[in-house]
Amino acid sequence: MPDPVRQLEHTHGHLTKLVADLGASFRVDAVETADETIGLIRMLRDELMAHFADEEEALFPFIRASVADVGPAVDRLETAHEALAQLLGAALRLAEGERSLAPLRELHARFGVAYADHSVEEAALFDQLARRLGEEQRAELGRRLRGLRGAR
Repeated sequence: MPDPVRQLEHTHGHLTKLVADLGASFRVDAVETADETIGLIRMLRDELMAHFADEEEALFPFIRASVADVGPAVDRLETAHEALAQLLGAALRLAEGERSLAPLRELHARFGVAYADHSVEEAALFDQLARRLGEEQRAELGRRLRGLRGAR
């Protein structure tokens, strides 16, 4: 059975690539790239929201019940999820309305910093979980994640 903590880490790697791809799309300010950028923002939003759902509906409740002393880190991650979702929503509204990439550069820069900070904190949590969770706890977390994904 795959390690659920490592699976979540792998998903974060994919999301980080999407964030980089989005940043690369801002290098040219042309109407032709606006559609591509809007598509990237939508893809990032959808995949990020699915990742956040996995964490907020399965991982975080599991952590609060099983590894309670890391609760403050979970609280900070949840707050970061809200901020990242708001920034992506604003970027999408701006991209769809302006059809110009120039105003998105600053918003993406803010998103990039917030995402990087969030990623560092989340990686630290995943490392801690990888060291502390026993096989039974990993199996329980895996069941929770599979149940959540099966419900979608």
